[in-house]
Amino acid sequence: MRLLLTLGSLCFALSLSACSNNILGWVDSKDPAEQAAAYLDQGQADDAIDVLESALQDEPSNWTYVSLLASAKAQKAGVDTTSIAIRLAERSASGGESSSGLLALFTALPEANLATLKLMSEAVDLMSSIPTGSLLNADTFKSSLFNVSYSALQIRFYDADGNGTLSVDELLQMDDKAATGILSSLANAILATAGASGETSAASAEAIASIRAEIDSQPGATDAEKLRNYLNSKGGAATAGIVSGM
Repeated sequence: MRLLLTLGSLCFALSLSACSNNILGWVDSKDPAEQAAAYLDQGQADDAIDVLESALQDEPSNWTYVSLLASAKAQKAGVDTTSIAIRLAERSASGGESSSGLLALFTALPEANLATLKLMSEAVDLMSSIPTGSLLNADTFKSSLFNVSYSALQIRFYDADGNGTLSVDELLQMDDKAATGILSSLANAILATAGASGETSAASAEAIASIRAEIDSQPGATDAEKLRNYLNSKGGAATAGIVSGM
């Protein structure tokens, strides 16, 4: 029951970010936010980006435009935040138990390449540029989902064979700088959920915090080593203690 309620409120919360009931009318609107929202409803991320980037040249501190532009970047990257939130809600409903952790988000993510990583990095940076006092509750929730998506997408980048797990050789490609960047995105996701309210945000916060707690519980002298051992423990590499040789 809790999961059903969470998913119901999730759909409502995510609809606040960019939805319209009169798509054709909104496309013809002179309001850039309404135009962009209508384009996003139709899956036309590039058109939404064009409208918003043009509008921001005149109003660089219009945070509604900034938030919508972040949504457009994420949509263009192929990140489905609804699917991400459902995965997190399922984890929360199960008491935080998951055999694959962050790797479970892979199926809800697009292909991890330089283009999608760049778009999600831009989406995350746009959301972080919005002053705290100007953030709506839907914005903080969205920012959290973008950050956790970006974390998982960065990890998926190392899944070279695309089998949903990380082999020894694939884990060895993840250097300390990359691991630190992934953990930074995860930390930002936790910070974002702290500013949100509602059952959906609470479920996401609980799930993300439990993932971070699992990482922190791993052996390793550094956070990067703990992350690699965490990924190893989730069915990544077949050999335990992978970080010892790095």
